[in-house]
Amino acid sequence: MAWWIDDINNDTHFHERQFILIHELLGEVNPLLASWVISFENNSFRNYVNFLYNHFNDLDNRKSAFRALDSQSRNHLVRWLIENSPIIETGFFHFESIDPEFAEQISIAQGIMEREV
Repeated sequence: MAWWIDDINNDTHFHERQFILIHELLGEVNPLLASWVISFENNSFRNYVNFLYNHFNDLDNRKSAFRALDSQSRNHLVRWLIENSPIIETGFFHFESIDPEFAEQISIAQGIMEREV
């Protein structure tokens, strides 16, 4: 789990293959999500937005690497993403002036989640 925690907090892109591989080793997504504490102090928020922006449609449509997720894990991941979505608006205002390009991605991620809820 230390590898996952370090990656989700420090890397600048979400790695879906790594997520799927760790899921396969653990047999569930709960430990991955429990250790993904979203914060503006590291890259965990950036990875959350990156997941929504680049991978949510694949997850929702069971495409790409996310086909490997069983229904229970997929549903749990979708619920977790939705439950954490209120931070998106706060993140937009946090990054609007310091990283406008990322703020645009945040805005698009917000739209993706608004269609889901």
